[in-house]
Amino acid sequence: MPAVDASIPLPAHVDRVGPVSTIAFTAAVWMIITTVAEQLVERGVKLFIHPSHNIPGDTTARDRLDAALSEYKRRIAGV
Repeated sequence: MPAVDASIPLPAHVDRVGPVSTIAFTAAVWMIITTVAEQLVERGVKLFIHPSHNIPGDTTARDRLDAALSEYKRRIAGV
């Protein structure tokens, strides 16, 4: 990563855009999240995951989302 962090120069501008530290941070966070998810599943924990609605032919995404939202509402009730 360049010392100045942002990587894309713009004509007629001093400052660059596109900070690569953000990309590295995001990758690290998702690696942690996926590792924790794998470990929880190995321990038998049921995960409530926000499903993608962009999978052609998937007719169950809405049901899975409703289940995840119901569980979320149950957990925060009374908070």
